[in-house]
Amino acid sequence: MDHYSGTKDFTPSCLVQESFKGEVIHTSEFLNAKNSAGKKVVIIGAGTSAHDVAADLVRDDVGEVVRYQSVSLGS
Repeated sequence: MDHYSGTKDFTPSCLVQESFKGEVIHTSEFLNAKNSAGKKVVIIGAGTSAHDVAADLVRDDVGEVVRYQSVSLGS
């Protein structure tokens, strides 16, 4: 659950998700960077939670961290 709005956590689907062999978690499940040591991590999202997780991973010197966020250019 989203702690702020009370709605269910949203995890977007991805074209390669079915062939992806790694772990997929929502930021609400992230506790710390210890379980990510030596891994390549991709964070998808533009919210504060995505930023916080990225900062934790970088601070704790996890292998590789990539953060992706889409940008709306308006209509």
